[in-house]
Amino acid sequence: MSKDFDRDDNSKISSDYDVEKIIAEVNKTAKQNKEAYQTALKTANASQNESSYSSDRKSKTDIINQINKSLGNSEDDFDKSNKEKNYSYQNNSKKNSFSSNEAAGLQREIERGTRYNELKNMKVHSHKGRNAILFVFGLVIILLIGAYIIGYMMTKDSFLPNTFVNGTSIGGMNVNEATEAVHNDKAIDKLILEKLNGETITIDYSKIDYTYSTEDELNKIINQENKALWFTNLIKKSNYTISMKGSYSEDKLKDVIENASFGVTPSKNAKIVLKDDSFVIEPEVQGDIVDTEKVFEAAKEAVNNGTEKINLLDTGCYKKPTVVSSDLEEKLEDLNKVFNLEVKLDFDYTTENLTYDVFKNWVTIKKDGSYTIDQESVWEWVNSIRSKYDTLNKTRKFKSTLQGTVKIKAQRGADGKFDGIFGYFLDADKTAEAICKALKKGENTTIEPVYWTNGGYTYDTQGKVKRSANDEKKVINDISQLNTYIEVDLTNQTLWYYKNGKVKLKCGVVSGKPTKERMTYPGIYQLWMKERNKTMKGRTSEGSYESKCSYWNYISQNSVGIHDATWQSSFGGDRYKYFGSHGCVGISLSDAQYIYENVPIGTVVIMFY
Repeated sequence: MSKDFDRDDNSKISSDYDVEKIIAEVNKTAKQNKEAYQTALKTANASQNESSYSSDRKSKTDIINQINKSLGNSEDDFDKSNKEKNYSYQNNSKKNSFSSNEAAGLQREIERGTRYNELKNMKVHSHKGRNAILFVFGLVIILLIGAYIIGYMMTKDSFLPNTFVNGTSIGGMNVNEATEAVHNDKAIDKLILEKLNGETITIDYSKIDYTYSTEDELNKIINQENKALWFTNLIKKSNYTISMKGSYSEDKLKDVIENASFGVTPSKNAKIVLKDDSFVIEPEVQGDIVDTEKVFEAAKEAVNNGTEKINLLDTGCYKKPTVVSSDLEEKLEDLNKVFNLEVKLDFDYTTENLTYDVFKNWVTIKKDGSYTIDQESVWEWVNSIRSKYDTLNKTRKFKSTLQGTVKIKAQRGADGKFDGIFGYFLDADKTAEAICKALKKGENTTIEPVYWTNGGYTYDTQGKVKRSANDEKKVINDISQLNTYIEVDLTNQTLWYYKNGKVKLKCGVVSGKPTKERMTYPGIYQLWMKERNKTMKGRTSEGSYESKCSYWNYISQNSVGIHDATWQSSFGGDRYKYFGSHGCVGISLSDAQYIYENVPIGTVVIMFY
């Protein structure tokens, strides 16, 4: 089957290229193409029907000529060189007939070209839209890159936009410009010191050779900025606070402060004073004398931090009172307790009531609000009441066995001491100490008086008699309370031991020889210690002596006792006048043993003439 076009191999033209050329021409005369094709088709069909292929096939030349005729206008537009190629139907050496199949093939070629042209048009339009988008996108990228580069170059040596230092905007400035801007905006050229009374002292920076230098701080800020991300500062702020650092002469600053006038009134401490019927706090008073060293330190800190004004009171520059009202509140409470305090000294039948009216002169309030009690004053007060409450060696009335009621008056011995030990005798030192302790405690209380103790014996009657109003008299009969006691009638040289009012022992005695050094002195004694096989020794103007006894019953603190005197041949009568002891009461061995074994410690011994 012959091809509709013969192509010379030397032409080197691709079918795609031929079709594109044909399509280009067809596009210009679409209607003519269709008409030419239809005319050629009709002619071929008519020839076939009339001759029944008698002349085989109609020459292709006629159809081609018709096509060429319809395409004439298009051929005129082809390049001359193209006309010389195998596309020229007129010069085709092969003059074969153009069958219906070939015509149908030619129709398909044309339709294929038409569809390809439609697809190409669609592709061209699609490419144009996409290219426009790519163009716009590329243009935007180029603009952004350009803007970034421009922004980077602009901020490379300057502060990023929206940068603030101490509230001053320095964006876009270099370090020098920023330094000047910060100084102009926040410049401080003086320091103001506010005094207690509201007056001020101004220290001009020129007087202390002050010069600003904030470049180091600004250089730190600019060096830490991320220039690559300069655009982020377009939507955010960067705030920095730096100290307005500068250099100045500390010596000149100190000299200015030391020569300034601050004040001369010293502070006064708070104190507690007695007002009307109670203690009150007299508040402290703040003086206006300053500690210049503290002022200097506060001024240095203010200058270094760029602070223009400081309050000298708030910065602790004034010499403050060392004692303020709040320090004394607890003391005040304690003092008012003392003011309302009452300490009672119990004497059985009565009490001595110590109120503020009594002890106010004993109390000394110290500067810190504490107080002390003058123990010496208390001791003097205790001694002042001794005559009322001490019963030791007081004259007593006693109903004796043989002599009836007698008065027993204590007498001092040769050594100037009383031998009798029975009775109450206050220990002034310890009683005063107990009172002071109660007053310092600050609580209402009742305390017992403290009685003197010597050698293990306490002068409080050993609890044998109760105190009574009678004790305040010159002559007392406290021993009348007793129903158990030892009675020694020195005139009759007889001893009785009464137990619960009944005589348990009666015996003769030999008392001390009636001389000043050896006599037995009248008084109220008390059995307070016992001892076996005692050696008694001493010395008088007559010489020294030494004796031994089996049963020693101690009734004094001046070496007087009741003991066995086995060297005596008899007891009672007037023997004591010639063969009397050195002050003791001598009795027989059996009687001494009885007392040792049966008479309890604390038993009162009443001796009289």
